Amino acid sequence: MVKDVFPLVSVVVPCFNAESTIIETLDSILLQDYRNIEIIIVNDGSTDSSLDLINAFAARGTNVNVIAQANFGQSRARNVGMHAAKGEYIMFLDADDLLATTYVSECVEVFRQRPEVLLVYSDMELFERETGVFHLDAFNLRQFLIRNCIPSFCMCRTKQIRDLGGFDEAMECNEDWECWIRMIANYSPDVFKIPKPLYFYRKRNTLDSVTDRSVRQDKVDDSFIYVYHKHYRFYKQNKLSISDFFALVIDNGFWKARYYNVWFRRFFYKLFKKSKYEAIEANTSFFHVRRDGK
Repeated sequence: MVKDVFPLVSVVVPCFNAESTIIETLDSILLQDYRNIEIIIVNDGSTDSSLDLINAFAARGTNVNVIAQANFGQSRARNVGMHAAKGEYIMFLDADDLLATTYVSECVEVFRQRPEVLLVYSDMELFERETGVFHLDAFNLRQFLIRNCIPSFCMCRTKQIRDLGGFDEAMECNEDWECWIRMIANYSPDVFKIPKPLYFYRKRNTLDSVTDRSVRQDKVDDSFIYVYHKHYRFYKQNKLSISDFFALVIDNGFWKARYYNVWFRRFFYKLFKKSKYEAIEANTSFFHVRRDGK
């Protein structure tokens, strides 16, 4: 592949204490069949041997940029890498995951054939603690606003994500979802999914990934509330106002299942002041849980 024909792609890899996986991850970038790639590794204050391994990797590679910072978190690390990127396109690769050898070339080809596309992603395959192909939903705007289907490893145009400020550094999880909502709201809902697994997502045996910790610490619900408040106008434009969520609960029978009953009770509690919530609860029968959970 000729560099002046194929645009530069920046692959940003945030790294925090990933000594056991980081080189395997970086090697999966070197194995890409698309050769016009720059690798930007942001060491986010690692206290293990990650930085030594990264520096050794950079010494044997080409077009590798290593940035070291204090531990500010994944969103800041991604943003630092984003601002250093020189590529026309950019993607973010977690320090314990892997790319199929054709991931970058297939994403770029979508952009080449469909210049109007905003984001490109693929299915993924799980490995380590869990295995098998994980089929992500095809993009549908309204469904996406309720449950994210666009992974953090999607590819986009560097200028577009940079102009919008990148990832929200106040968020500890779901920051990628919030970023994609902001991009779609500001540009277009033209999102393309490659319907095959081109990304390998590690489900760690150690259960210490950002996702695993977020679930254990019950941060996922809080992040949804944050996103909903931040983008409420966009949600309303797409018929997902608060009253629409009430209708969704009733029409889909979510209130009959214990999990969804509890989830929506917490959701509405956090949306409203307690006094308003109590008034709604007192007059809305579907909030009341039967002892048998139905």
